[in-house]
Amino acid sequence: MTERRRPQASGQQFECQDWQLTTTTIATGGRMVALQGDLSITLPLQSIEILSHGRAPRVIAVQVSMDARDWATKFIARTDRLTVDLHNASTRYVRLISDCRDDTAEARSFEAPQSFFQALGIERVSLVSGRGVLAIPAPEWSEALPQGQGWTGGDGIYSFDLAALDDRSRVAFVFGDSFIGCVDPTTRQLHHDVMINNCMAVLDGHAPEAAKFRFFYPRQPNQTPVSLFTPDEQLGLRKDAYFWMQDGVLIGAQLHFLPLIVVPNPQGREGFEFAFEGTVHLTVGFNDGQVNLDSVTQALAPMRYRAGNGRETIFASAYLRRANYPQEDEMLYAYGVQSWETHRPVAARVIAKDFARFDRWTYWDGRDWVADPKAAVPIAPAVSSEFSVSYCDAGFYAGQYVLIWQQWGPGGKLAMYTADQPEGPFESHTELYYPHEAENSGTIYVYNAKAHLPISAAGELLVSYNVNTTSWAEHETNADIYHPRFVRLIQLQ
Repeated sequence: MTERRRPQASGQQFECQDWQLTTTTIATGGRMVALQGDLSITLPLQSIEILSHGRAPRVIAVQVSMDARDWATKFIARTDRLTVDLHNASTRYVRLISDCRDDTAEARSFEAPQSFFQALGIERVSLVSGRGVLAIPAPEWSEALPQGQGWTGGDGIYSFDLAALDDRSRVAFVFGDSFIGCVDPTTRQLHHDVMINNCMAVLDGHAPEAAKFRFFYPRQPNQTPVSLFTPDEQLGLRKDAYFWMQDGVLIGAQLHFLPLIVVPNPQGREGFEFAFEGTVHLTVGFNDGQVNLDSVTQALAPMRYRAGNGRETIFASAYLRRANYPQEDEMLYAYGVQSWETHRPVAARVIAKDFARFDRWTYWDGRDWVADPKAAVPIAPAVSSEFSVSYCDAGFYAGQYVLIWQQWGPGGKLAMYTADQPEGPFESHTELYYPHEAENSGTIYVYNAKAHLPISAAGELLVSYNVNTTSWAEHETNADIYHPRFVRLIQLQ
């Protein structure tokens, strides 16, 4: 389905443009001939209507799926007009299952979807959009990030609107582990590559234009790239320690971060040979839209600890500044993670100007904001180690807070929670989008989805997720793997 044809609201009828013949096993037994459609986007489906040629179409079931692996099945009765209620199920793939077994002469006569329609008495299949969130891939943002020479890929992407500094339209980005090198345009192999632990970029404007990105990372005298932010010797850390950047917040003329202190851990599994040892308060300023390294300050911060419930807790994976909304005070909300069987989010808050006064932070204990950081308790059942919390001011989520995260696993789905307050509880879990990249290799995985308000269009959320592989050889042979992907989220109401 093309962008032009996509539904603009709930209750709109549309048709799938991409049908393919397939077979499937159903609960009643046997391999049945089916027709599978790919909508190319993921959206809530209210219903499917199957119109016949004047007789009951030979369709015995309808299936819908987000990932073409897990299917929800609706068995149906035969009438002249079939309407299957799907209750706004998030859907990308649709299957129409016939009453024809795949080992019959009739099945062998099917040469194309049209012959399937004719044999089964189907005139038209009409889909009806439901109320919920539409997810559309946004490759223009992935393609705008450099893919040739210099920065060729990275993860940990965060974005910050710099307009408050000088009224110019600029957006800053922070990346985690990044490859610096060059990519063969034909083979997509990565050459002369060096991995650094973090860097920044500034985009002139808010549109996805590759020529308007400028990346910042220093080089040694021999021109070898190095990380933009490295631990200050005065912090007294191990010499092999480095920073894993987390989310940041612009306060005045400076970005404030609480990056994790990371040290090598050879005992970790492949691709995860590291351990955390604490956090640092890091600030960085700008000069005419450029990162000013002379302005960088560092100090140890007490934001990694064991909570009263025995769980390791780390701040801050995400921030929400309510000063963006004139009716609110300048309260900054910070979100961290606790290590349970999976990550669970916790919340803190502080007046923005007191960010560095960690004794003035308060923490949500499930009932109130308290001074003891060890009292922080989870505000949602699960979350990725990186996520986002955004205030929604339009649509049917208006007045609510939206937490975007990514389920763990090779093909972890993008998902969201909503809450009436910034401290939650974040409930109403909704799956939004299934990334297919992990299906290309057993070593590829996707992770850490988050929203980017500075580059989101009005009424939408632009969300990124990371793609990576545990195989270093795979990085070298396919530079396209380690590159953020983007998805636009739009409310249908």
